[in-house]
Amino acid sequence: MALTLILGNQLYRQWIGGPELQLGPHDTVVMVEDLGVASTYRYHKLRLLHTFVAMRSFRDALVERGIRVRYFELPESEELSFFERLGSELGVQQSSELRVAEIADPGFQHKLEAYCHSSGVQLTVLPSPDFLESAAQSRSWFEGKRRPFMKTFYERQRKRLGLLLEADGSPTGGHWSFDADNRKRLPKGYTEPALPVVRPSHHDAAVRHLVGRYFPDNPGELGPLFIPYDHSGADTWLKCFLQERFADFGPYEDALSGHFDSLNHSLLSPLLNIGLLDPAAVVKAAIDQAAIDQSAVDQSAVDHGGDLFHTPKSIPLASLEGFVRQVIGWREFVRGIHLCHGERQAQANFWDHHRGLAACWQDGTTGLPPLDQAIQRANRLGYNHHIERLMVISNLMLLCEIQPLDVYQWFMERYLDSYDWVMGPNVFGMGQMSDGGIFATKPYICGSNYILKMGDFRRGAWCEIWDGLYWRFIDRHRQFFQTNPRLAMMVRLLDRMEATKRERLFNQAEQFITTTTISPKSDWPQPIALTE
Repeated sequence: MALTLILGNQLYRQWIGGPELQLGPHDTVVMVEDLGVASTYRYHKLRLLHTFVAMRSFRDALVERGIRVRYFELPESEELSFFERLGSELGVQQSSELRVAEIADPGFQHKLEAYCHSSGVQLTVLPSPDFLESAAQSRSWFEGKRRPFMKTFYERQRKRLGLLLEADGSPTGGHWSFDADNRKRLPKGYTEPALPVVRPSHHDAAVRHLVGRYFPDNPGELGPLFIPYDHSGADTWLKCFLQERFADFGPYEDALSGHFDSLNHSLLSPLLNIGLLDPAAVVKAAIDQAAIDQSAVDQSAVDHGGDLFHTPKSIPLASLEGFVRQVIGWREFVRGIHLCHGERQAQANFWDHHRGLAACWQDGTTGLPPLDQAIQRANRLGYNHHIERLMVISNLMLLCEIQPLDVYQWFMERYLDSYDWVMGPNVFGMGQMSDGGIFATKPYICGSNYILKMGDFRRGAWCEIWDGLYWRFIDRHRQFFQTNPRLAMMVRLLDRMEATKRERLFNQAEQFITTTTISPKSDWPQPIALTE
């Protein structure tokens, strides 16, 4: 009889009712709250709470269905290392075969393969619902491509999956992407839709005690567990998004706010990345909801004689396409990048940056209001939406010349949805472009104008510091920008800037970098104090 290993980010409902993974009363499952894995990074306390509560809840669901589960909680699990525990359980079960769903992290899968090979254990790798393609299928497209393009990959995905296509194979609405329609700032009087209330788990108190005992110095606040930890809660979470926030998701997905936490975003990535939801079901639910809402609009228009005042709101195609692109495009694309280019990305330092992060980046006291509010939100929730991560936090880390691995560690530690396969390409490729252009063709940087345009922040002293950092970066990398036809204009604008203004901006940038970062030979300085 084979032993089935279920990892903490493989909490698939298919183990209970799926055709390829389904477990039965004669199967034995092993699950481990492994201290070594949980200590790989200084994970956010709320991330640890969510992971262990979700694992225990999933264990309970398996047991309720008559499946035998060998589950090792902390502190019992720390008596043996992960592979020692696995070997012990294989011996107890007198099993020479181990079953596991395909693992998202190729590094850990290779370790498991090596362990089974050296131990004479047959490893059976089962299909995983975590992605829409297997690792082998993904590799077959990415391998040999020095610079894969997301646009090409996404169009291939749409065609392969038959999503949002007309009968002749053309894209619904005449365009593959409606991203240009999804760049609005929040309107005046905007009110953030409330997230569903998540009822605390009966495991909550015990796991909080463990987090306090084993991870007291980890970053983040151990506040309420505001996201679901089981399949029922995840389904409700998805349904609420589709019914209450989906229509305005697209237009405001790039908007920034110092006042609102979640805006109209779905906050589904932590649930997808831990296995409580799967991408195929999420995309189907989104397309079905758009069809339902459109039918309601059409019927209401008939019932009310075309009176728009009484007509319910439909899901704009830009919202539907933008959401589908995130799930079947970006999510699958970064996984493929990690499979084929992950090691190379992690070793590169294209800009030759070597500074470290001072303490102000940990608690959000750098003196730049948009940055500090984003850091404090991450500390409180383990969450920032993608523009906060990319154009605020990562942007400023790039402009301040932070070592790419330090940026990566910060991002791995701070978020509920952080895993190597997703964070590597996003940090090394898109956020820092430290890989030299495997992922992106230009660095994602901006001055204060973009932040003011897309956000609800007040103009202040921070704007000149931000702009100084931006222009300083362009000045220090003139050759790169001058050789790129799309970016050369920035060097020309810098050269036309009035000399005293340029000197003032550069001086403020240098002061900010000196007081908020650590050079390889310096002590930790005090952060600069600014008022908004």
